[in-house]
Amino acid sequence: MKANSVGVEALVSLAEDLLEEGIPLDVVCLDIGEKAVPRTDKDVLRTLIQAYGDGDLVIPLGKDSGLVALEVDEANGGLETLGKLMKKVVIPKTATIVKPAGGPIYILLRFDGTTEMTRKTIGPGLDLVANETCLVVPPKDDSDRSKGWWKSFPTNSEICAVPENLAAFL
Repeated sequence: MKANSVGVEALVSLAEDLLEEGIPLDVVCLDIGEKAVPRTDKDVLRTLIQAYGDGDLVIPLGKDSGLVALEVDEANGGLETLGKLMKKVVIPKTATIVKPAGGPIYILLRFDGTTEMTRKTIGPGLDLVANETCLVVPPKDDSDRSKGWWKSFPTNSEICAVPENLAAFL
């Protein structure tokens, strides 16, 4: 989400909400391929949001942020593959699930280890993604782009750890 479309203060408020949930963020210009760096300092993020009127607020994934995600591509059989995976791997019912408009479903998971992996295909339509991947955060008040995204970020939620037998892929 870009500050020039929702306003600097609205974006700063949103960033502070996510930081309180323990989710590192960055502000980058994805249009030019800028790499995201996980940041947890509100003042640094405020400065970046003010400086980047057309930058995107993103959640970086990978070893530096401690977050990875299962990427479920519904159009390519991802839900079926996820169902098969869940017979072998317990993904908690409280898992943080986000779905950018027009994109795949992401199940965010905390990973305390080290991974050099960028993308590992689990099966048709289901990948485990980490380094060099980031999720663009949509505004709360844009019903088209944020549909389904924010309901998975309740106050004081905890992002679930990667299940042990799924961590083997990392």
